[in-house]
Amino acid sequence: MKKLIPAFAPLVLLAACARTEPVSEEELSVVEPVETPTLVEDGETAALPVSDMAWQVTGNAALLGPEGADPALSIACGDDDNGLILTRYGVEGSGSAGTLTIVGNGSSARVPVVAAEAEGEDRFDWTATLARGELANSIAEAFAGEAPVNITATSVEPIVVAGSDELRGLLDRCAVGGVDAEREIGDAPLVMDEEAAAAE
Repeated sequence: MKKLIPAFAPLVLLAACARTEPVSEEELSVVEPVETPTLVEDGETAALPVSDMAWQVTGNAALLGPEGADPALSIACGDDDNGLILTRYGVEGSGSAGTLTIVGNGSSARVPVVAAEAEGEDRFDWTATLARGELANSIAEAFAGEAPVNITATSVEPIVVAGSDELRGLLDRCAVGGVDAEREIGDAPLVMDEEAAAAE
């Protein structure tokens, strides 16, 4: 069942006064604009406003979450500052594989993620490890501007948040680079081990 927000009583009054003849432009010019109602599914949480979450960057990891609460997302550097490790925390239920999508600044990245154990019953985390290359570069580009970035993942609420100078510094250091040590699997260049790279 869906809830209609705000209350729809003013719309009912307008409908009761409806007429069939055309409305003149003069009449339209004095009509107050009506706020578009928002449909919210029972049990759903709308995308969090940008101001409700902030980045905390310490060393090689950036944590995103409301102040004083558990993080919702982390972006960390891989070993030796090579590539990124992405984690979307606190997904309810169970899962095996999904997609994390990051869109902003004219750039988009669709990252295949796998389920990892999380604290708490009936919860898990989505995670992915990326090498330097096109996909990691797209993530860095999405956060390069000042505009909000839309972050969605399978079976979890979306996040809308802007980047920060500290986050951009981390991404420049660990994400931006060449494509010598990556393999294309779907949309995601995943880290290859050295033996596999040598064999190719």
